[in-house]
Amino acid sequence: MQGELSRGEEMLPEKNIEILRTLFRQYNYVMTTAELTASKLYYADIKLLLEEGLIKKSREVTITGLKIAEKAKL
Repeated sequence: MQGELSRGEEMLPEKNIEILRTLFRQYNYVMTTAELTASKLYYADIKLLLEEGLIKKSREVTITGLKIAEKAKL
């Protein structure tokens, strides 16, 4: 993954959101859990992104970066 995410923070800093935006853009804003894990995003990271509403589960294995995509348009 390009850049390193800051871990263990409640709110994601803008630089982390930009890293995630770049990552999700490569997958057309839809990634499987396996793709997230291969990109070094693990359970705690995914859980935080879900809690902050930046990603949404769609079926059991697909993660969509809808909020990340919306912020990319700004």
